[in-house]
Amino acid sequence: MKQTALALVAVAALFPAQAERKFTKGDQTRFVYFAVLEGLWEEGADRPALEALLKDPWKVFVPKCPNCMPVLDAIKTYLKDVPAMVYSELGSGFPEEIKTGLQSADRSVKLKALEAMVQRYVQRRFDRTVMTPGEKTQMINMLLMAKKYGMTIKEETFGDFCPSCNGATNFKK
Repeated sequence: MKQTALALVAVAALFPAQAERKFTKGDQTRFVYFAVLEGLWEEGADRPALEALLKDPWKVFVPKCPNCMPVLDAIKTYLKDVPAMVYSELGSGFPEEIKTGLQSADRSVKLKALEAMVQRYVQRRFDRTVMTPGEKTQMINMLLMAKKYGMTIKEETFGDFCPSCNGATNFKK
């Protein structure tokens, strides 16, 4: 019994507990950026649907918002840098409701589709990222603080909600 206990202590010493990470604003920005970029890549997102968002981006994104800007930058990166000839393993495209919503002339439909897209990718990122419960809570709080800030800097004419902020914060916890 003592030998087993000593063996367990020896093994535990080989794998010391890691201190919980302390996330920064940069970590929050990268979390959203890579969630969206990876999601677009995996789904093989439809270029015309994304290009529709970029025709007048400030109608769907809040300038300087810490959740909107990484979403916008991930979309721009995806559109600019997807070497489809080299990496043919892109997904089959957006779900139809997101694809048609992003291309809709109706702004409210477009905003809801963008929110659904961001929510889908942020949820997926949380599901795949190894975090302690404390780290997950910390990241959720950072996303919520970013949303709060984004809502204070948006123009009144933008509307009542930000699709990137809502998408980044409305997921299964």
